[in-house]
Amino acid sequence: MRKTSRILLILMFGMNFLFLSPGTLPVAAGQEEERQTILNNATDFFATLGKDKDEAKDIVKERKQDRREVRLREKERSRKRAAKRQIKQQQAEIMKKIEAEDATRYSK
Repeated sequence: MRKTSRILLILMFGMNFLFLSPGTLPVAAGQEEERQTILNNATDFFATLGKDKDEAKDIVKERKQDRREVRLREKERSRKRAAKRQIKQQQAEIMKKIEAEDATRYSK
């Protein structure tokens, strides 16, 4: 039982280390797409295990490019969602003003 609890404790701390690594913290604008996390490094290592140097370099380059494209797409989706929310909020404010004007106009 003690050995199992130690292993679980080590795993929990290890997972926290992976998810809270400096690579996963917010970075300056423009660097977001290029960030490289410990988890990325680990998966790149396993993806290139047993490959020659040139092939490994190409694999890592392709994987980085894929991650960058995914981040850029997500950033664009997020920007579009924010714009839609802003438009809806502005429309709601305009409708409130119109309803308030109608209420004062027709109450007389």
